[in-house]
Amino acid sequence: MHSLVDPLRQVEEVSRLGIVCADSGCPAEQIELNGVDYFAVPQSRMAVRTRVGLRRDENRCLRTFVDIIRRFRPDLIHIHG
Repeated sequence: MHSLVDPLRQVEEVSRLGIVCADSGCPAEQIELNGVDYFAVPQSRMAVRTRVGLRRDENRCLRTFVDIIRRFRPDLIHIHG
């Protein structure tokens, strides 16, 4: 993912760059580093491994993603996965 940051920052039309990542074991946080907004979304480790409780975890993650999109208001969204 980081290999795309520098080329995207060189594009004149890109005034802000935000990266969202769902990961187990990370706290929910937003940081700005070198002009890039990073959003960490916690994901249940149990749901990732066994799919037990996945629906509840997916709903929570999706609500968090929607909240980030509403606040950040991106012109373009790329989903990897």
